[in-house]
Amino acid sequence: MPSGHVPAHAMQYPELFGALDCRIEVPQQAVDMLCEELTREEGPVSQFQAWPGLTAEFDKWASAAYEEIGAPSLTMAKAWDRWQDEGFHTIENGDLIELTVAKIRERKAPAKLIWVKGHSGVAGNEGADKLAGEGSRKPVEDDINVEAFASLIIPGAKLKAMTQAKAYKVIRKLTMKKPTQSRGSLEYHRAYFDSIQTHYPGVENRQTNR
Repeated sequence: MPSGHVPAHAMQYPELFGALDCRIEVPQQAVDMLCEELTREEGPVSQFQAWPGLTAEFDKWASAAYEEIGAPSLTMAKAWDRWQDEGFHTIENGDLIELTVAKIRERKAPAKLIWVKGHSGVAGNEGADKLAGEGSRKPVEDDINVEAFASLIIPGAKLKAMTQAKAYKVIRKLTMKKPTQSRGSLEYHRAYFDSIQTHYPGVENRQTNR
Protein backbone atom coordinates (compact mmCIF):
# COMPACT_ATOMS: atom_id res chain seq x y z
CA MET A 1 0.00 0.00 0.00
CA PRO A 2 1.53 3.36 -1.00
CA SER A 3 2.18 6.28 1.34
CA GLY A 4 2.02 9.93 0.39
CA HIS A 5 4.76 10.99 2.82
CA VAL A 6 7.27 8.14 2.76
CA PRO A 7 9.57 7.59 -0.26
CA ALA A 8 8.73 4.35 -2.05
CA HIS A 9 12.37 3.24 -1.96
CA ALA A 10 12.45 3.53 1.83
CA MET A 11 9.28 1.46 2.11
CA GLN A 12 10.54 -1.19 -0.30
CA TYR A 13 14.03 -1.48 1.22
CA PRO A 14 13.79 -0.42 4.90
CA GLU A 15 16.93 -2.39 5.79
CA LEU A 16 19.01 0.16 3.87
CA PHE A 17 18.03 2.83 6.37
CA GLY A 18 18.54 0.97 9.63
CA ALA A 19 14.98 -0.34 9.93
CA LEU A 20 13.73 -3.91 10.13
CA ASP A 21 11.93 -5.40 7.18
CA CYS A 22 8.72 -6.71 8.74
CA ARG A 23 6.71 -6.86 5.54
CA ILE A 24 4.62 -9.88 4.68
CA GLU A 25 4.46 -10.83 1.03
CA VAL A 26 0.81 -11.37 0.08
CA PRO A 27 0.18 -13.27 -3.16
CA GLN A 28 -1.91 -11.41 -5.73
CA GLN A 29 -4.38 -14.29 -5.72
CA ALA A 30 -5.08 -13.69 -2.01
CA VAL A 31 -5.62 -9.97 -2.64
CA ASP A 32 -8.07 -10.71 -5.46
CA MET A 33 -9.99 -13.17 -3.26
CA LEU A 34 -10.22 -10.58 -0.46
CA CYS A 35 -11.49 -7.90 -2.83
CA GLU A 36 -14.09 -10.30 -4.20
CA GLU A 37 -15.24 -11.18 -0.68
CA LEU A 38 -15.49 -7.54 0.42
CA THR A 39 -17.40 -6.62 -2.71
CA ARG A 40 -19.89 -9.43 -2.14
CA GLU A 41 -20.47 -8.49 1.54
CA GLU A 42 -20.25 -4.69 1.47
CA GLY A 43 -20.91 -3.89 -2.15
CA PRO A 44 -18.54 -2.07 -4.50
CA VAL A 45 -19.73 1.41 -3.40
CA SER A 46 -19.17 0.79 0.32
CA GLN A 47 -15.80 -0.79 -0.38
CA PHE A 48 -14.75 2.23 -2.44
CA GLN A 49 -15.84 4.65 0.30
CA ALA A 50 -13.87 2.76 2.94
CA TRP A 51 -10.63 2.76 0.97
CA PRO A 52 -9.59 6.41 1.63
CA GLY A 53 -9.89 5.81 5.37
CA LEU A 54 -7.69 2.73 5.17
CA THR A 55 -5.00 4.48 3.13
CA ALA A 56 -5.02 7.50 5.46
CA GLU A 57 -4.54 5.26 8.50
CA PHE A 58 -1.69 3.41 6.81
CA ASP A 59 -0.05 6.67 5.73
CA LYS A 60 -0.20 7.92 9.32
CA TRP A 61 1.50 4.77 10.61
CA ALA A 62 4.10 4.70 7.81
CA SER A 63 4.98 8.38 8.33
CA ALA A 64 5.50 7.83 12.06
CA ALA A 65 7.79 4.87 11.39
CA TYR A 66 9.76 6.89 8.83
CA GLU A 67 10.23 9.76 11.31
CA GLU A 68 11.34 7.27 13.96
CA ILE A 69 14.36 6.24 11.89
CA GLY A 70 15.30 9.87 11.27
CA ALA A 71 13.53 10.45 7.94
CA PRO A 72 16.76 9.71 6.01
CA SER A 73 17.33 11.41 2.70
CA LEU A 74 17.47 9.31 -0.43
CA THR A 75 20.05 9.45 -3.18
CA MET A 76 19.99 7.98 -6.64
CA ALA A 77 23.26 6.19 -5.89
CA LYS A 78 21.57 4.28 -3.07
CA ALA A 79 18.71 3.27 -5.36
CA TRP A 80 21.10 2.29 -8.13
CA ASP A 81 23.15 0.09 -5.79
CA ARG A 82 20.01 -1.81 -4.76
CA TRP A 83 18.79 -2.19 -8.33
CA GLN A 84 22.22 -3.44 -9.35
CA ASP A 85 22.20 -5.98 -6.52
CA GLU A 86 18.93 -7.26 -7.99
CA GLY A 87 20.35 -7.32 -11.51
CA PHE A 88 17.96 -4.52 -12.58
CA HIS A 89 15.34 -7.27 -12.99
CA THR A 90 12.85 -5.95 -10.43
CA ILE A 91 12.15 -2.58 -12.09
CA GLU A 92 10.44 -1.62 -15.31
CA ASN A 93 12.76 -1.07 -18.29
CA GLY A 94 15.61 -2.41 -16.20
CA ASP A 95 17.84 -3.06 -19.22
CA LEU A 96 17.62 0.59 -20.29
CA ILE A 97 18.16 1.88 -16.76
CA GLU A 98 21.17 -0.40 -16.37
CA LEU A 99 22.78 1.08 -19.49
CA THR A 100 21.94 4.63 -18.38
CA VAL A 101 23.46 4.12 -14.93
CA ALA A 102 26.60 2.64 -16.47
CA LYS A 103 26.97 5.62 -18.80
CA ILE A 104 26.57 8.11 -15.94
CA ARG A 105 29.11 6.25 -13.81
CA GLU A 106 31.50 6.29 -16.76
CA ARG A 107 31.71 10.08 -16.59
CA LYS A 108 34.66 11.69 -14.83
CA ALA A 109 32.70 14.78 -13.82
CA PRO A 110 29.79 14.69 -11.33
CA ALA A 111 26.36 14.21 -12.89
CA LYS A 112 23.37 16.08 -11.49
CA LEU A 113 19.87 14.73 -12.10
CA ILE A 114 16.77 16.85 -11.62
CA TRP A 115 13.44 15.09 -11.10
CA VAL A 116 10.52 16.78 -12.82
CA LYS A 117 7.03 15.78 -11.76
CA GLY A 118 4.93 14.67 -14.68
CA HIS A 119 2.07 17.07 -15.32
CA SER A 120 -0.10 17.68 -18.36
CA GLY A 121 0.26 21.13 -19.85
CA VAL A 122 3.95 21.51 -18.99
CA ALA A 123 5.86 22.13 -22.23
CA GLY A 124 8.86 19.99 -21.30
CA ASN A 125 6.73 17.07 -20.18
CA GLU A 126 4.51 17.24 -23.26
CA GLY A 127 7.59 17.33 -25.48
CA ALA A 128 9.11 14.31 -23.74
CA ASP A 129 5.85 12.36 -24.14
CA LYS A 130 5.78 13.23 -27.84
CA LEU A 131 9.35 12.08 -28.41
CA ALA A 132 8.73 8.89 -26.43
CA GLY A 133 5.70 8.15 -28.60
CA GLU A 134 7.67 8.71 -31.79
CA GLY A 135 10.42 6.43 -30.56
CA SER A 136 8.02 3.64 -29.65
CA ARG A 137 6.50 3.72 -33.14
CA LYS A 138 9.79 3.35 -35.00
CA PRO A 139 9.86 0.15 -37.08
CA VAL A 140 13.61 -0.24 -36.47
CA GLU A 141 15.40 0.61 -33.25
CA ASP A 142 18.12 3.25 -33.29
CA ASP A 143 21.71 2.08 -33.13
CA ILE A 144 23.05 2.47 -29.60
CA ASN A 145 26.74 2.32 -28.80
CA VAL A 146 26.93 -0.07 -25.86
CA GLU A 147 30.58 -1.09 -26.07
CA ALA A 148 31.60 1.36 -23.36
CA PHE A 149 29.01 -0.07 -20.98
CA ALA A 150 30.41 -3.60 -20.86
CA SER A 151 33.04 -3.01 -18.17
CA LEU A 152 30.53 -1.24 -15.91
CA ILE A 153 27.76 -3.83 -16.13
CA ILE A 154 27.81 -6.57 -13.52
CA PRO A 155 25.85 -9.60 -14.76
CA GLY A 156 23.39 -11.42 -12.53
CA ALA A 157 21.99 -10.56 -9.11
CA LYS A 158 23.25 -10.98 -5.56
CA LEU A 159 21.61 -13.90 -3.77
CA LYS A 160 21.23 -11.93 -0.52
CA ALA A 161 19.25 -9.25 -2.36
CA MET A 162 16.71 -11.70 -3.78
CA THR A 163 13.69 -13.14 -2.04
CA GLN A 164 11.53 -16.01 -3.24
CA ALA A 165 8.84 -13.57 -4.33
CA LYS A 166 11.32 -11.41 -6.26
CA ALA A 167 12.89 -14.45 -7.90
CA TYR A 168 9.44 -15.67 -8.98
CA LYS A 169 8.64 -12.28 -10.53
CA VAL A 170 11.96 -12.22 -12.36
CA ILE A 171 11.40 -15.72 -13.76
CA ARG A 172 7.92 -14.78 -14.99
CA LYS A 173 9.27 -11.57 -16.50
CA LEU A 174 12.07 -13.36 -18.35
CA THR A 175 9.86 -16.19 -19.62
CA MET A 176 7.17 -13.79 -20.86
CA LYS A 177 9.62 -11.41 -22.53
CA LYS A 178 9.62 -11.72 -26.31
CA PRO A 179 13.11 -12.00 -27.84
CA THR A 180 14.12 -9.19 -30.16
CA GLN A 181 16.54 -9.39 -33.05
CA SER A 182 17.09 -5.67 -33.56
CA ARG A 183 20.57 -4.48 -34.39
CA GLY A 184 20.81 -2.53 -31.15
CA SER A 185 20.04 -5.54 -28.98
CA LEU A 186 22.40 -7.78 -30.94
CA GLU A 187 25.25 -5.29 -30.56
CA TYR A 188 24.58 -5.07 -26.83
CA HIS A 189 24.71 -8.82 -26.31
CA ARG A 190 27.81 -9.19 -28.47
CA ALA A 191 29.60 -6.53 -26.41
CA TYR A 192 28.33 -8.19 -23.25
CA PHE A 193 29.65 -11.59 -24.34
CA ASP A 194 33.00 -10.03 -25.29
CA SER A 195 33.33 -8.75 -21.72
CA ILE A 196 32.72 -12.29 -20.43
CA GLN A 197 35.38 -13.70 -22.75
CA THR A 198 37.84 -11.10 -21.44
CA HIS A 199 37.47 -12.47 -17.91
CA TYR A 200 36.88 -16.09 -18.91
CA PRO A 201 38.89 -16.82 -22.10
CA GLY A 202 37.68 -20.42 -22.17
CA VAL A 203 34.08 -19.39 -22.85
CA GLU A 204 33.12 -19.82 -26.50
CA ASN A 205 29.97 -19.28 -28.51
CA ARG A 206 29.96 -20.07 -32.22
CA GLN A 207 26.78 -18.06 -32.83
CA THR A 208 27.93 -14.67 -31.50
CA ASN A 209 29.29 -13.52 -34.85
CA ARG A 210 26.26 -14.43 -36.89
